Amino acid sequence: MNSHGGFFLSSKAVGHPSRQYISSQQERFDGRDAVVAARTQLINACRGMVKAIGGRPPKCTTAASVGKVKTAIPPELRAALRPLLASIRVLSEQTESCDRWIRSLAEDEYPQTDVNSRSTLATSGSFTQHSP
Repeated sequence: MNSHGGFFLSSKAVGHPSRQYISSQQERFDGRDAVVAARTQLINACRGMVKAIGGRPPKCTTAASVGKVKTAIPPELRAALRPLLASIRVLSEQTESCDRWIRSLAEDEYPQTDVNSRSTLATSGSFTQHSP
């Protein structure tokens, strides 16, 4: 009973997630955003280095960037960019893992959200910054 004569209801009793649970979800979204930002910086660095020596990196999606940019890298830059490309690959895998978690969360806990029909969610951008 609270000081006003009423009873406290826990968030679980009424079917709402706890603040701690919501906070942990937000942290995972924030983590995904950080991984995407790091990957974007690495992709832009690779493209800039290729352009700086007169190369012409192709326009492509983030998913295709490693494969397409790799073919456009001049021989004199290949050794320098190899670790960056490897990091981009790892960050892409981590982003995909986060995306699977988000889809699972949406399907299990927010069934009214149709994640698969929103093409912006299938891209590399931020889940938390797109409006419905």
